[in-house]
Amino acid sequence: MKLRQCALLWTTTIALVGCSSNYFKPTDEQILNVGLKTVAFDKCMVNEGKGDLELKAKKDMLIQVVSPILGGQLNAIHFFDHPDTSSYVHQRIKTFGNSFTVNGFSKEECKSLRSAFRSEVSQLKREAKAREDFLATPQGQAYVAQQQILQQQQQMQRERLAAENQARNDAVVRDMQNMGQQMMNRTKMTATNCFGQNVGFATTVNCTSF
Repeated sequence: MKLRQCALLWTTTIALVGCSSNYFKPTDEQILNVGLKTVAFDKCMVNEGKGDLELKAKKDMLIQVVSPILGGQLNAIHFFDHPDTSSYVHQRIKTFGNSFTVNGFSKEECKSLRSAFRSEVSQLKREAKAREDFLATPQGQAYVAQQQILQQQQQMQRERLAAENQARNDAVVRDMQNMGQQMMNRTKMTATNCFGQNVGFATTVNCTSF
């Protein structure tokens, strides 16, 4: 259940991480502890599968493993996937030394992790097979067609909003240009009205003082 929740949170977060300038900045201690825990985790899972489903299951499990270090699943997801957080982590790692002691998982802990991993992969395979079977049915094909229409509508909506934003920006630029031109024209007229000749772009000309 925790892995399912983690996968859902991860999927939802990826769609949102680019929308905020505020991003998670782990402490140096958190970065180091997550790094060491990740190395220990990889040692436990080194002989497990490397397919797409296996890699997804490993990532979901790793997020669960390091979440307590980082203060929750959302921070753990940001640690690995938010571009700003990842960049910050990489910069901080450059300042660390080169000598660390990795306290690996015990044999029993590794055994438990591998068992959970295999169960997760089996569940993912069952879900993939069920989805494949469903998409082969008329109902599944209708669902695919519906999703394609929805994606097209969403794309059209994005394009329409982008066009509207561009039109608004262009209108603002034109208004600013027109305003600037009008100010220049008024200034030129003021500078030539007193003597009927061009005396430059004066901002103020007091004709009554001449």
